[in-house]
Amino acid sequence: MKREEIKAIFADATDEQIDKIMNLHGTDVEKYKGKVTALEADAKTKKEAFDKLSTEFEALKTAGASDAEYKAKYEALVAENDAKAKQAEAERLAKEKADNIANRFTAVIGDKQFSHDAIKAAYLDKFTKALEDKAYEGKSDTDIFHALTKDDAEAFKGVTTVRLAGGANRGNAGKAYSSKAEILAITDRTERRNAIAQNLNLFEGE
Repeated sequence: MKREEIKAIFADATDEQIDKIMNLHGTDVEKYKGKVTALEADAKTKKEAFDKLSTEFEALKTAGASDAEYKAKYEALVAENDAKAKQAEAERLAKEKADNIANRFTAVIGDKQFSHDAIKAAYLDKFTKALEDKAYEGKSDTDIFHALTKDDAEAFKGVTTVRLAGGANRGNAGKAYSSKAEILAITDRTERRNAIAQNLNLFEGE
């Protein structure tokens, strides 16, 4: 579902209302996709557990194991499978949450294009943290995104930033950084953008 399609149906819908519709749609899609994936993974895990249990029991049978050894092996395999199931469920929930946030982020971006994928990734991280921040509680995704980006016009393509006469460029021109994390951790927006532009090799393949 695209913004244009929603606008064609609800011509008077505001950007915030469109964001909410897209968020709900994206959440539903990801929810059902997640359920199907979870069922497939569960079926696979149970089959693997059954096959492993059968193999282990055959080995015990061949070795002439006692009832106590059978019981111990069974309980160990059950505990192992329970641990795997809990880990798989935690990973599924984490992915579902991340996918939902990514969909909301994509919806709120709209037609805007970031000047670099690294800057987009940095703002996705900020957006994710903002959703958990009480300072943004009750605000729409559009309001949150605006608050995060309103003073950073250079983050987007096709946006010209006006510099006052006599203004000095900030940042460590020409400085080489050793990792993406070091660059993305720079708090000054202008310095961070300059660092990304001067060290694009660290962001290749993104």
